[in-house]
Amino acid sequence: IPTAKWDSKKRVWKYRVSPEIYHKIKKRFNIGNGWMNEFLPHPNPEPIEIPNIKTEPWNHQRKGYSFALNNHCCMLAYDMGTGKTLIGVALARNLPDVKFTLVVCPKAVIPTWEEETKKHIADNELTPLGLYDGSVAERMEALKSYRNRGGRLIASINYEAIINKSLKDHLYDNPPDMLILDESHRAKSPGGKQSWMLTHLAKRVRRRYGLTGTPIPNNVMDLYAQFRIIDPGVFGTSFDNYKYKYGVWGGFEGRQFLKPKNQDLLKKKFHKSALVVKTDDVLDLPDLIETKRYCTLDNTSVKHYNEIKNKLITMLEKEKQVDGIVSIDNALVKIIRMQQIVSGFIKDDDGNIHDLNNIKQKLFKDVLMDLPKEQLVVFCRFHEDMDKVKEVIKDNDRNYYELSGRMDNRNEWNNDEQGVLGVQYQAGSEGVEFTASRYVIYYTPTYSYGQYKQSYRRLLRPGQNDNVEAIFLLARSSIDLQVIQALQRKENAVEYIVNEFVPDTNVNFNSKSLK
Repeated sequence: IPTAKWDSKKRVWKYRVSPEIYHKIKKRFNIGNGWMNEFLPHPNPEPIEIPNIKTEPWNHQRKGYSFALNNHCCMLAYDMGTGKTLIGVALARNLPDVKFTLVVCPKAVIPTWEEETKKHIADNELTPLGLYDGSVAERMEALKSYRNRGGRLIASINYEAIINKSLKDHLYDNPPDMLILDESHRAKSPGGKQSWMLTHLAKRVRRRYGLTGTPIPNNVMDLYAQFRIIDPGVFGTSFDNYKYKYGVWGGFEGRQFLKPKNQDLLKKKFHKSALVVKTDDVLDLPDLIETKRYCTLDNTSVKHYNEIKNKLITMLEKEKQVDGIVSIDNALVKIIRMQQIVSGFIKDDDGNIHDLNNIKQKLFKDVLMDLPKEQLVVFCRFHEDMDKVKEVIKDNDRNYYELSGRMDNRNEWNNDEQGVLGVQYQAGSEGVEFTASRYVIYYTPTYSYGQYKQSYRRLLRPGQNDNVEAIFLLARSSIDLQVIQALQRKENAVEYIVNEFVPDTNVNFNSKSLK
């Protein structure tokens, strides 16, 4: 029976509390029903109140909290945008046996855990720590420092960092009280370094949770490694046993997965230890769900960015001293250049384009990994952005379509169930609709609140049967953040940016580019 651990002092075998372990013990020792019911989560839990949070949770979040509260090891298979992060931070705040929670997640999501903790937790009893800056050694020292302060801590770090030997040894020797795998399908490879490291770490952790909207990105083989970490009692610890029990294999040397088998048994086991929530089944979700994903500019890009930013501030201060008013067109030229640098390119005085980085392109690729392969809309400001989106889509074995000033093949996109449509704001904010997609990515945010509102309304028109998820790709410490703050306040982004750099500035709006 998996998860067995010998307690030499009490001279007893201890097992993880999970439905699958319960049934294995019951079967092995022929124990009657009911002896452990009080420890087991109900397959359809009743929603309960979540203490110590300041936001009003949705009903399915209260159900998920109830499910996880009574199950030390389980998966919350919640669709993207259904609010699984709130459940994680609430557990970290409220569980009496948890002081240190470690969240392993995609790097772009690390700041989200910090933001969501501050947004939802009603007191100062839970400290969020996002470990995304600096070397792995520096992040490990930051983790040690915060843990030494005492109190409840929820630290988030990316999957790639945890295989660092020093960090791995530190976590083995000083394991968390609770381990959360956000987008747990990232650890789906049974032989992967990240998966094995997490498997060994999980043996030292009492509470383990997997959060993902896509538990099976490709086929049923993807489930095994996730549950080997979360609850090995569900599918065991032998991939060979699992692969032949639930799959038919063939091809060269029998290495090709052909089709699943024993699906009824697999579903039965899965649903004992997983709570599934689909956006289609949730009645209290808003029509538009906004999420943010982050990246960090490299030093070269930061240098170019700051040069233009400083020139902009100097220009604004000079114009303000003359008559207290600045011209929007003069400011806009430099603001556009700053956003181009964030997008990964720069134009010289002759109009030639030079690539600076592919950081936002990598972020787009990273986000794409966590979305189902279905129709997708990506809004961009520059043609260069659209070209970078196209590169990623081609590498992902999907078809790219475009609606911009240079082409329009959106009709072909409408007929491609996995197609990705790149849209330039001016071409796609009015008079068209994209109801075939329930996901929209804002590769580059627009300055115009009117354009932004029209862009997402293209997906929310009659004929849209799903909630729409809007995902913003943002570079930390950049103009992206000011733009998104302005959009959320329904303000003009350029005026907002100008006043962020030079407060109390009057802006002369004479530009058609912002309409």
